[in-house]
Amino acid sequence: DAYFKSIGYRMELHAQAFRQARSEGLVGAALGQRVAAIVADPPPNIRLAAADAALYNTFSNANGPIGQALLKMRNGGGALNPLPFVLPFVRAPINVARYTFERTPLAPLVGQWRADIAAGGARRDLALARMAVGSTALAVAADLAMQGKVTGEGPSDPATRARLIETGWQPNTVQIGGEWHAYN
Repeated sequence: DAYFKSIGYRMELHAQAFRQARSEGLVGAALGQRVAAIVADPPPNIRLAAADAALYNTFSNANGPIGQALLKMRNGGGALNPLPFVLPFVRAPINVARYTFERTPLAPLVGQWRADIAAGGARRDLALARMAVGSTALAVAADLAMQGKVTGEGPSDPATRARLIETGWQPNTVQIGGEWHAYN
């Protein structure tokens, strides 16, 4: 976790430094020198943005109201509360679900997405890009599935499954060109 947090931190640190240097109108060697100077000694706003990005990229940032309610329910109830055993992890799964929604046409239902749009600038651009790329991937996968070029597990009945495989069908694959490629 710490390894991926440090990668996310450095990644956002460089992105923020580049944005800052570009906003100062710098280009060429002066741009590179300014980015290096900011990375070497980042101002507090850039450090905070990089730390937030590190938490976001590792699904460990704070949950919204639904996640907070689940945590409160799980942690309440005293020593006989079975929920810590049933729900050992809450933060990351809730964040994964939220991040998934942020990358679909359902993104406007996510409060953080709406906040990023309202903030404008790079936050708005990234929120729109996440939704656009995720929605495009979803549309391509749906189109391939409707064409029969993406398969799932297939039938659970062994005989039916065997007959289907005899026709050339393969489970958990995508057809690109004339070849099937496993995606699992």
